[in-house]
Amino acid sequence: MIRNSLFQLLIILSALMICGACQQGADTSNESASKATQKQTKKADPVSFLPEAPAITDLDMKKIMADVIKIELLFYLGDNTMSTDVESPDRIRYFALYIAPEAANTVPSTCKPNGSALFINSNGDIAIDAEFNNSKECSYIRMKANGQEYRHQLTEAGRAYFQSFVDMGNNKAETMKN
Repeated sequence: MIRNSLFQLLIILSALMICGACQQGADTSNESASKATQKQTKKADPVSFLPEAPAITDLDMKKIMADVIKIELLFYLGDNTMSTDVESPDRIRYFALYIAPEAANTVPSTCKPNGSALFINSNGDIAIDAEFNNSKECSYIRMKANGQEYRHQLTEAGRAYFQSFVDMGNNKAETMKN
């Protein structure tokens, strides 16, 4: 009789252990499902954007540009950089055509600058410190002038202008490899 009781107790304990293991497996699969849902939620998060910045007024831009005598451009080409200076008064005036009048307030935070520009005035000071991204998906220029930050879209002509330098730099890098 004791033997039957021990046998029954052993069966009950085994059944409880099996049920406990099943429950732990269910918890683990629920946890995995929860983690998968969290990953999907992370992927579904909306794109974050750079903080908004106003557009510089046309009048303020014209005042600053009137005293600019040189624009130093620097392009980030992967592991390399390429620089060039724009010193022709006509080309400096044309530069304003590359910047759209409206602010670019919806720039994804993934749009890192792929170039910079320093606008140097007749005193040798930096009148505008700018960074830009000329890719089609990003297309903006962020400018700091007079202690204020501004962000504008690039015009199609501006994107093409910057891209011509990028292409030239990439072609030069390819030629140097060969």
